[in-house]
Amino acid sequence: MTTGALTAAGFLWQSTITPDNGYIPGVLGPAILISIGGGPLNAPLTTTVTSGVAEHDAEAASGLMNTAKQVGGALGAVGLSGRDLTLRT
Repeated sequence: MTTGALTAAGFLWQSTITPDNGYIPGVLGPAILISIGGGPLNAPLTTTVTSGVAEHDAEAASGLMNTAKQVGGALGAVGLSGRDLTLRT
């Protein structure tokens, strides 16, 4: 199984969380899969992002990639929490 598939499986598992889930099946299990799958993706992703960039701009490109990942994650969390609030009302 590739690391991307492990990460996707973790996110899929995480999407099934309900208020009745305990910590291990609801949080820890998916987090472990996401970590095992996502960790090895960082180096190849950074190499891909910075490979076509001039050497003096590589640090800026890497920083932009990291910022985009953080902002994307934050926006995703906001979107999902908004969806959750809509479903509960």
